[in-house]
Amino acid sequence: MSNPKSVLFAGAVIMVIFPQGMAFSDKAFVVLNHLLIEWLVGSALVLAFSTKHVSAGYLRAKPILDRIAASVLGLLGLKLLLSR
Repeated sequence: MSNPKSVLFAGAVIMVIFPQGMAFSDKAFVVLNHLLIEWLVGSALVLAFSTKHVSAGYLRAKPILDRIAASVLGLLGLKLLLSR
């Protein structure tokens, strides 16, 4: 909630993935589900990354993870461009 870029990113992904015309209750469920997942996963990551072993492993894998993330974002952007 303190990172507006994260909220904007999540909103953009939801706009691309979910169909238009969803009922309000469905939208509310998606938002609440996303919030709960963010809290749980965020807390788990904070606990995990507080250990030296996990931090070192992440730094080794970071270049590969960055390429995967960039590919996924590129594909989502392409889907958005082609659907308009």
